[in-house]
Amino acid sequence: MSAAIVPISGSKPGAASSAATSPLLEVDSLTMVFGGLVAVTGFSLTLAEGELVALIGPNGAGKTTVFNCLTGLYTPTSGRIRISGQDVTGWPPHRLAEAGLARTFQNIRLFRELTVLDNVRIAAYLRHRAHNGTLAAICRLPGYWRGERAIVDESFHYLELLGLADAADQVAHGLPYGLQRRLEIARALATRPRLLLLDEPAAGMNPQESDELTQMIRRLQEELELAILLIEHDMRVVMRVAPRILVLDYGQTIAQGTPAEIQSNPRVIQAYLGQEDLTPGLDGERSHE
Repeated sequence: MSAAIVPISGSKPGAASSAATSPLLEVDSLTMVFGGLVAVTGFSLTLAEGELVALIGPNGAGKTTVFNCLTGLYTPTSGRIRISGQDVTGWPPHRLAEAGLARTFQNIRLFRELTVLDNVRIAAYLRHRAHNGTLAAICRLPGYWRGERAIVDESFHYLELLGLADAADQVAHGLPYGLQRRLEIARALATRPRLLLLDEPAAGMNPQESDELTQMIRRLQEELELAILLIEHDMRVVMRVAPRILVLDYGQTIAQGTPAEIQSNPRVIQAYLGQEDLTPGLDGERSHE
């Protein structure tokens, strides 16, 4: 019961040649200031189609602020954000979702009283609504019902991909915590993103759940050919899935490189209170939020 999953394009007509040569995501000198507080300063990132990059740093380093700027919850004080060469700085969240960005949140944000299936159907509708006109919906024309069946089929596809198909009729708040995390990812995927932003997906998980999440992230990237930008405090997850890592501290990028380069970087070690082995996790990190 699965629908074909076709990656969407956020480019406007006439922009195909630019999109073919441009990185999927370009962030240029992004800065975010709240009153007198500089949360992020001069953040830059280039992300290619299908690439996975992790963004790490102590609490309060500015990681989620970067995500909020990328997904339209904040308008950056300065700097530019481009998707496939198109400037999307300041776009609202719904336009960025239509352009191919999807995200999860550090604190789970599900439609708690709806079923697992309906949580995903709501997101899938974003991709189908352009094809189901108002007249077809009001009059319940054949095209409307075909669209509805396609949404259900596609929603089940993502539930199966995340191991949630058997829970489709359960109310979302009744799921165990780890499965709620999976449901939030399934809902994000239902918008058919080109770039998936995961904000601490392993938060609150036990080691077994974190290991399963690691395997799932790898599978999603490979099967859906997704680009993924990952914020994560569980260094076991980060070091196993991310070929490239950026480290923020007090809103500034202090290091970037491979997992081996990050683990041996003196500035990174200092930022994590001299914790030389970063692989077990960051339970002892400082907090400056």
